[in-house]
Amino acid sequence: YHFDIYQKAGIGVGVDIYFARRDGLGSGEFTIYDLHSNNYQFEQTGVRNSLNSNLTLQRVFSHHVTFSANASYVSQSLLTTIPPTLSANVNVAHNGARSTTSYGATVTSTGPSSSVGGIINHNIAFSPIFSENVSLQLQYNNSVFGAGTSFESSSYSRSVLFMNDTHYSARAVDADLVISTDHGETSDTLNGMTSTQPVIGLQKVPELTVRSRPFSVGSLRLPIQLSLVDGVYDDGYNNITTARYELNGQAGTALYRIGDSVTVSGLVGIRQDIYGTGDERGALNEQFSLQKFFGRHADNTLAYQMQSVRGYTPMPAYDLLTGFDQINENLNIYNGSAYRFTATTNYDFKNKFLGSINYQLNVAPSPYSNVLLGDSYDPHGTGYGPLAITLSTPIGRDDYLQFLGNYDFKLHGLQGQNYFLTHTVGDCYQIRLAYRQALHEFDVSFALLAFPSQAVNFGLTGSSILPQSFGSP
Repeated sequence: YHFDIYQKAGIGVGVDIYFARRDGLGSGEFTIYDLHSNNYQFEQTGVRNSLNSNLTLQRVFSHHVTFSANASYVSQSLLTTIPPTLSANVNVAHNGARSTTSYGATVTSTGPSSSVGGIINHNIAFSPIFSENVSLQLQYNNSVFGAGTSFESSSYSRSVLFMNDTHYSARAVDADLVISTDHGETSDTLNGMTSTQPVIGLQKVPELTVRSRPFSVGSLRLPIQLSLVDGVYDDGYNNITTARYELNGQAGTALYRIGDSVTVSGLVGIRQDIYGTGDERGALNEQFSLQKFFGRHADNTLAYQMQSVRGYTPMPAYDLLTGFDQINENLNIYNGSAYRFTATTNYDFKNKFLGSINYQLNVAPSPYSNVLLGDSYDPHGTGYGPLAITLSTPIGRDDYLQFLGNYDFKLHGLQGQNYFLTHTVGDCYQIRLAYRQALHEFDVSFALLAFPSQAVNFGLTGSSILPQSFGSP
C-alpha cells in the first residue's frame, strides 16, 4: 500500500496486488495509483485526479502452450498534457519438439488516436543445420490532430510486413536467404481533401548472405573471416531498385602479450560494395589497442579507430558509411572495491579536435556506503564544469540517506541539492522523505511492504521518488 504527500502536487494513494495459482501454472499483478492534486496543482493544470493502473497475467496451459497479457491505463497526468492512454497486448506461444509459433496482438488508444497490431512468428528446425523463420506483421494506425477545432486533420495508415529467413549452418560456412517486404498505404485528410501514398520501405527480394567460419592461414595466430552479400533491393526511401553485392574481409581480433604488463590487440577489415547501377564503394577499417598495467592498482589503455570510405552508394538510407579517425585514452587507478579513479579523453585526427577530459572517483568506505564524484574539463576555454556528487550511506540500522547535487567552482557553492531519507519500521513499514532544493519541494511517502525487504514502486509516474538507480537501502 502507498500513501504519498507531495508538497506541490497533492496526495497519492495506491495498492499493488500480487496473485498466483497454487499449482504454480499462473500468476499476475494488479497495481493502481491515484494522485489527487491540491489547489495549487489544480490551478496550474486543471486536472483534479491522475490515475495509473496496470494488470499483468501469465498462464501455462500445458507443456506446449503459454499465455501472457498486459493492460495499462493512464489518465491525463498532472505533469504532462498527454491525453488518457489505454494499451493492451496479448501473446500466445506454442512450443513443439522442433518448432515454435507465437501469436501476438496489441491495442493502443491515446485520446482520439488509436493503433492496432498483430504478429505471427513461426520458427522450425528441419535438422540441426537447416531451419526457417517466418513472420507476418499487420499494423493499423489512426491519428487525429486538432480534434474539435476548425484545423482538425487525420491520418490513417496500414502496413503488412513479411519476412522469411532460411538459415543453413555447415562446418565451414553459415548462410541466410532472406525475403523481406513492406507494403501498405497512408492517407491524410485535411479540410475534406484526402491524399493517399504508399508506405515507404525497403524490400529485400531476396538477399543471400554467406559467412565463413573463422580460419587462420599457415602458422599465423590470426583469425580471418569472410562474408558475401548478394541481393536485390527495392529502396523506397531513395526511390531506386537495384542489385547489390557486398564483400567483407576481417583479420583479427589478434591478441598479443608483451611481457607481463602489456597487451596489444588489433583488427583490420575491408569492404567492397558493387551496385547494379554501376556505382562502387570501398571501406577500410582498423582498430588497435594498447593496454599497460602498472602493478596491481593502475592501468592505461590507448584505443585507435579508423575508417576510410571511398566511392558512392545510391542507397544511403540503407548502407551509409562515414569515415572517422580518432584515438581514445582511458586511465584507471584502483584498489579492489575500496576506490576507483577513472580519467578518459579522445582526440579526433580528422577534425583535429581534442575532446573533453572526464574524471570520476568512486569510493566505498563500507560495503553499504558509496561516494561518487564526477567532473569534466573542456580544453577549449570553458574549463572545469560543476562537480557532480552522489552519496549513499546508512544511518543506523533502519535509516538510509542519499544525496544528489553538484558543486559549482565558479559560484563556490552546492547547487541542485537533493536529499532522500528512508526509514524502515520492523521490515514492514517504510517512510520516505525527499527534498529537492531546485524546486523548493518536500515530499513524504508511507508504504506498507507486502513482503519483507521488498519495496514496491510508487510515486507520480509509478516509480520511486528516491533515486534507486544509484543506491538502495
